[in-house]
Amino acid sequence: MTSLIAEGISLNIKTARILDDVSLRVKSGEIIGLIGPNGAGKSSLLKCILGLNAPTSGQVMLDGIDINNMDLKERARQMAYAAQGAPAHWPLTALSTVNLGRVPHLSPWQEMSAEDKLAVADAMELADCTHLRGRSITTLSGGERARVMLARVMATGAPFILADEPVASLDPAHQLQVMDILRGHAHGGGACLVVLHDLSLAQRYCDRLALMDGGKMIAQGATSSILSDGYLADVFGIKVSRWENSGQSFIAPHKLNEHTKNQT
Repeated sequence: MTSLIAEGISLNIKTARILDDVSLRVKSGEIIGLIGPNGAGKSSLLKCILGLNAPTSGQVMLDGIDINNMDLKERARQMAYAAQGAPAHWPLTALSTVNLGRVPHLSPWQEMSAEDKLAVADAMELADCTHLRGRSITTLSGGERARVMLARVMATGAPFILADEPVASLDPAHQLQVMDILRGHAHGGGACLVVLHDLSLAQRYCDRLALMDGGKMIAQGATSSILSDGYLADVFGIKVSRWENSGQSFIAPHKLNEHTKNQT
């Protein structure tokens, strides 16, 4: 797989317009940050791309094939989803949870092969959760559970990873580790679409950014152009301080007062 295209996606829920003619292309080799304020439609867009929400209009194509015309298992082999908040509804062990990542590769009642088990072990090591393998997922902290769910995603071997705020509950070291994993996956030939609220992480790790607000795609492009003073003021109502340290660029947000915002 080389491209994932969402074209003209609109979504209505009852009388509310959640997404309005949103288009986005994700190509192999890149990690795209999906940014915007709360309620912008970012999570809804991810679910439409995955086929979890049926858009009111528009289509999603995987290498020219409409996902609605794909077998569900094939779709699951190509796109993996790290949901917001790493929800866990059953008291499975961490190992059993990660094993679920191999289900799209198995026939009904088929046992996991040595190759499947190796994929699971590698994914748990990558996500730093091997030591949690025997723990019930419901007893884990939010950060531990998030790493287990990331391991499940990585175990699928899917080329396209869609992650909704994957670092929200993590400590700083694990935030960097998760972003390193996602960037490594993308730059190794896969692709990632990641919802982020930390603009410094977005600037540091993403090849491109897509900015949403009010259910619309406001702009897409290089991180430097999307994280401009104008967009940050207009969409987020913030200004930022910028600096560099050891070759890395950082930004820190400050809230605009209403007088300043109205002049922007």
